[in-house]
Amino acid sequence: MIIISNYTRQYRTAVILSVCVLLSSCIGSRTFPETNYYLLAIPDHAQAAPADPLIEVQSVRLPPYLDRLGIVLVNEGRQIQVANYHFWAEPLDDAVARILQDELARSWRGETGILDVDIHFFHGDLPGLVTLDTSWAIQMNCDELVSSRFRHTLGQPSSGYFALVETHADLVMQLASAIVNSLESQGVCTSQLIGSPSP
Repeated sequence: MIIISNYTRQYRTAVILSVCVLLSSCIGSRTFPETNYYLLAIPDHAQAAPADPLIEVQSVRLPPYLDRLGIVLVNEGRQIQVANYHFWAEPLDDAVARILQDELARSWRGETGILDVDIHFFHGDLPGLVTLDTSWAIQMNCDELVSSRFRHTLGQPSSGYFALVETHADLVMQLASAIVNSLESQGVCTSQLIGSPSP
């Protein structure tokens, strides 16, 4: 029969309590990175868009790897890295549609139409490059269909997620400019005027 003295019990209790206090202090002092949310936006100095845009952005479709709020990076091995503490403040397809709508409203003064965009790739990589690869099509109200492919890569102006998000926005604005340039260069909805009688 083993007899445990009161002193031994008290000693064990003191040791257990000390361990518990130590563990709780370690857990309590542990700090986690701050969670950040980013809004994809055009520069503040940009001119306000007209209330009634001529080109309506009907849809922006994302590939499955981008259908998430965590900001996506791709490493050299083509592996996806989703940020744990850096998130889009809204779904990425909604953000792209909003910027496209504003930019097209500011820069297009032709016929009305409906735009659909399919995004194939839109992400940054570890060296600091951001790539946007899309296909787009506009059904004009004059029954002409205009479509094209846009692929471009931009380097971040600096490191970090703020610069990464800024570069994403720059690429969407470049996409809007490319769409307008394509419409203007093709003379959309002007063929129906050829041979029409003079007033």
